[in-house]
Amino acid sequence: MRGNRCRAGPRTAAVPARGNRARPKERHPHVHAQTHVPTAGPVPGRRRRDRDRLRDPGPPLRRRGHRRVPAAGTADHTLTFENRTDERIWIGSTVNADGSAALTGLPVLDPGRSATITVPEHQGAGHWRGKFFARTGCSGEEGSTFHCAVGDCGPYADHCSTGEQPASLAEFNFDPRDALAPWYNVSYVNAVSAAVTITPDGVPTPRTACAGPSAAPRTCCRSVPPKT
Repeated sequence: MRGNRCRAGPRTAAVPARGNRARPKERHPHVHAQTHVPTAGPVPGRRRRDRDRLRDPGPPLRRRGHRRVPAAGTADHTLTFENRTDERIWIGSTVNADGSAALTGLPVLDPGRSATITVPEHQGAGHWRGKFFARTGCSGEEGSTFHCAVGDCGPYADHCSTGEQPASLAEFNFDPRDALAPWYNVSYVNAVSAAVTITPDGVPTPRTACAGPSAAPRTCCRSVPPKT
């Protein structure tokens, strides 16, 4: 309401007295933003439109750039892979046949290098269950003749299109409906192709017999020794 303040003082002849009484200030700030009081006489039909506008303010304002903040504990998990061997490795991954989203863009790591990926646990079925393994001795043309000597899973460097050959596995379960999730373990059941260690961030290592990469965050089997 720029330039439209009501001031005390004598009336001037330039302002018609009919239908132009000074209105008291409204108590609700949002009404001021929607209403305008004329200074040079009443406008026909204006008061009716103002009343209609107050009765029906129209659709709510749209907040630009406002996004819903996810609740705590619902953000996707990340996994960081470190190559502590003396040869190049191609990370491979397969998922359970339960609607878990398959991964693409898997990293290739030279010795001493690391890379981080985000687990798509809120896509597809709303959970992610799968495993990772190190592929080595890979060569060939991408999409046709590319294959690996260990852990081969298809002709692609950044994802798997077939089941993996026997290899050491790092298995994960990210399921909001699983009371024990997230959990993880290292499996050498199929083969021992490389040493695998899983270390959770921000979780102190317990001084018990079940400490190690095969221990679940909440429970563990004390009869199984730790694996490294």
